[in-house]
Amino acid sequence: MLFADKLALENRTKVRLLLIRERELNLYVQNCRAVGTVAALLAGLAFSSLIYTKMDYFKNSTEVAKFFYCTGNTICMCMSLEIAMATTAITMLGPGLALRGPDGSMHSAVDGILVEFEQISRMFNGTILSFVVVVVTYAWTAAGVNWLCSIMITVLCMSIIFVMQVRTMVVETNFPLKSAPLISGAFFNEDVPSSPNRAPRQAAPCNASCEQRMLPQPAAASGSSRVSHADTPA
Repeated sequence: MLFADKLALENRTKVRLLLIRERELNLYVQNCRAVGTVAALLAGLAFSSLIYTKMDYFKNSTEVAKFFYCTGNTICMCMSLEIAMATTAITMLGPGLALRGPDGSMHSAVDGILVEFEQISRMFNGTILSFVVVVVTYAWTAAGVNWLCSIMITVLCMSIIFVMQVRTMVVETNFPLKSAPLISGAFFNEDVPSSPNRAPRQAAPCNASCEQRMLPQPAAASGSSRVSHADTPA
């Protein structure tokens, strides 16, 4: 009876801890879905830009402009499709592992999604950069009004890239998720995969009583306690 009560208490405690970890899982899944949606939009724009290669102004452009225009669009489309496929797989397989995997799968799923999301973020930055390069290349094709207009568009795009980099640094300074040690939903120190640019993650503090409740008690201990009570004279 006591052993069954201890197991029931252990299971209830684990379920409550997993509910805390589930909040992290939902956060990362929502972030992946948002990035995947924007990446799919960029892939559609890059594919639409390839259709304009049949226009007369593109055929009358220089070979260098044609090369960079087609290359930039192809890189942007392929990277966007890769991001869309990766985010789709993460949002499907990550929660599936946490739900149907063995004991400890929730922690593996959450930490794995975080590592993959960092790689997707870097790839997404490269996708935006390639799309801006396509815009600059388009300004130097035969579609440009004159060389002065092409120079102004080039300077404007370079300024936008500079502003984007500055804003990224400001956001990372205001929200130091990479430099500050993050508190995860896990209550024990576990081997958590992390990016080399990210500070190590720390488990949430858990006192000795919490750890004692989480540890399974052997059946022999309960049996010995019953024997000792039985041997004690009334």
